Amino acid sequence: MPYITRDDGEHFVIPSYRDVLGYTTKAQLKKDILALSEKYGQYITLQKKGPKYEAAFSPDAGYLLGESVWLHFKRPLDMIYCEVVPNKAEAILVVVKEGSIYLDGQFPIDGIAEELIVFLTQQNQFSIYIYGDVPISREPEAGKFSFEESQVRSFEVLAEPAFPKVKPNKNYQLRLVDVVLKAHHIGVFPTTQVVSLVILALLAYVAYFFYSEHRAMLEVFIPPPPPPPSPYLSYQQAMKSPAPKDVFDACLRSTNELITMPGWIIADARCDDKSIQATAVTLLGGSLEELSTWAKDHGYVLAITPNNIQLGRVLSLPNRIMPTVIYPLQESIIRIMDEVMQLNVTNATNIQLAEEQKKTTQAQKGPAVASKVQQRTMTLKLDAASPLYFVLLAERLRDMPIVMKEIKMTFDKGSVTGSITFDILGT
Repeated sequence: MPYITRDDGEHFVIPSYRDVLGYTTKAQLKKDILALSEKYGQYITLQKKGPKYEAAFSPDAGYLLGESVWLHFKRPLDMIYCEVVPNKAEAILVVVKEGSIYLDGQFPIDGIAEELIVFLTQQNQFSIYIYGDVPISREPEAGKFSFEESQVRSFEVLAEPAFPKVKPNKNYQLRLVDVVLKAHHIGVFPTTQVVSLVILALLAYVAYFFYSEHRAMLEVFIPPPPPPPSPYLSYQQAMKSPAPKDVFDACLRSTNELITMPGWIIADARCDDKSIQATAVTLLGGSLEELSTWAKDHGYVLAITPNNIQLGRVLSLPNRIMPTVIYPLQESIIRIMDEVMQLNVTNATNIQLAEEQKKTTQAQKGPAVASKVQQRTMTLKLDAASPLYFVLLAERLRDMPIVMKEIKMTFDKGSVTGSITFDILGT
């Protein structure tokens, strides 16, 4: 469901899309926002975040659910809030990770643990708030999910529900895109800029007149040639990409969500750092109408091809922080192979490794400069691997100098067969 209606009539919306938008000009920013609103909904919110804007899109008006609940609890850096919905086998769940909404919505109670399992290998310290009989406990308990003690900053069992007390905040109100753009002075006539340009033109005219009158007294200045391109440019360009752990986490979240399709299952999935594409088959008596409704509600695009039924969506992942050190390629390969082989022993998953040597190329135009960066493509072949393997592998590869290329998965009775392909970079 894209929104939750409270008893007092207030709508709290789960947006169909969130993103942090950078821009060079406000005209380009307006163009990007209008393009996204056509795809994800005409109601939006914008929050200025330094030189960028944090945007949320929805086809429905109301207030952002995750941000509103987060504000109610004074915005802890890492937070989990779970409250049972009266008279339903569902619960409201909001997860905040490092000061950003990671997940929000209304979920089946028996699926809450699947949404949280990805955090077991992470280093967050959560402030946890629960109300009602939800499957989350502070201490290990049969049938309930619990974190390690080091991952819990605080744990509070609320005496009464918090959702009815959440106050609507105008900063998180989804309004029509034109209204929001005008409120942020995006796309309106740039009076200040026009006046500035006129003044600059006048100054330029005065300067030209002065130069014309006194050019004999001036020396002609020839600027120095631009510096040659860096031999490490290809590395910097490759590292302007999502971190491998973020790609694994996004793929795992999407496949866990696709498992909830009513009357359908996924036969296979293909994922990279930009999108996920899955093949759906009906073995449980599901209809295409139900599948189409579910896809729209969860932000997927449904495609019916001559051979199969596909569901896909874009994964809007942030780029990693640029590394400050470039390691020798051979050293990185050894570290990665050790991590994978150790995980292979503990997980008992059949994995084969394949490598292909090649050098990166210089992409920038200008003087030819030999690149000092090399790369190798590595493929991990999976045979009947556990889904938990992806969580553990993501943690082991989180700081490695790799660029994710493709994850292929075929599902059979709870196990995964396929491959994981990525490039390893170094000197």
